[in-house]
Amino acid sequence: MAKATGTLSDEALLAILQHHEREDGSSYPLGMKNGKIYVLSSLLAAADMYHSMAAERRENEGKSAFHAMRELTVQCLESFLPP
Repeated sequence: MAKATGTLSDEALLAILQHHEREDGSSYPLGMKNGKIYVLSSLLAAADMYHSMAAERRENEGKSAFHAMRELTVQCLESFLPP
């Protein structure tokens, strides 16, 4: 879908493709790990995680900015740093 727009750079497309990848390999769609994930993918993933935590949805009241950042910090340290 993102590629079909024809407006995104290869770097942006790679970041989108890999933004669910985690350094421990417990991720999708490629199961990448150990420092092979594009750095902008991890940045995009952190932004996506923050939005998921802070946004109000039917199933989620949404966390305050402070609580979302605190939880995000812990999750980023566990998920995005190479072993």
